[in-house]
Amino acid sequence: MKKGTSRHPKTKKLARLLKINRHEAIGILNDLWEWAGDYATRGGIGIHENGDIADGIDYQGDADALIAALSDSGWLDEHPVLRLVIHDWTDNCDEWIRKKIKRLDNVSTTSAVVSTTDSKQAKQGLGKVREGEVREGKGRESLWPVVSEHLPMDMQTAEMEIAWGEWEQHRKERKPKITGSAACKQAGQLAAMGLDRAIAAIDASIAGGYQGIFEPKSNGNSSGVSAIKAPPPRKEYNL
Repeated sequence: MKKGTSRHPKTKKLARLLKINRHEAIGILNDLWEWAGDYATRGGIGIHENGDIADGIDYQGDADALIAALSDSGWLDEHPVLRLVIHDWTDNCDEWIRKKIKRLDNVSTTSAVVSTTDSKQAKQGLGKVREGEVREGKGRESLWPVVSEHLPMDMQTAEMEIAWGEWEQHRKERKPKITGSAACKQAGQLAAMGLDRAIAAIDASIAGGYQGIFEPKSNGNSSGVSAIKAPPPRKEYNL
């Protein structure tokens, strides 16, 4: 936790909003940072439901009230794609999380944007890629770092990364290229499928020349259910 956080006005405001003492508020923030390091490494914590976030840090009160208090006190910011991101994540997270992010970025040429702390213009996120570039897929060789943030840990595999790369290449050749917003929604639905079904759906959709991701029917045809529809809430993580 960043030096000065324990007595920061935002920490005190969080305590007031939740009607707890300052030390309890510090504990919430510390647990939130650690949990995010494991399950929302780049700070895009809004990919999880409020209840899952509260459960992740063992918060016993109302989950929606917790998230509202974290937002109202300035510890969480709204994001147009990820819903919520941790405010100034690269400043507030611990060194082990920064190293983890660096390792992830070494695998790919890009990194996810996680900051919208300026209400008029999104700040630059990790890797200095602008929020607009993430949503529109500009200036990037792969959207995998964004997609992987929306997948449970058991789907963040080399096989899934290869399948996603093939899907991006297919969309690039077919045109229009997939946008960051669409990638996030597709990732949410792929997560609901599980690893094997998701890879099979990508393979079938490439073979069929589709713009959306469709699961194959047992007879080999597509199921006709496109994955770019808004994903259902993901209750499972172990992102």
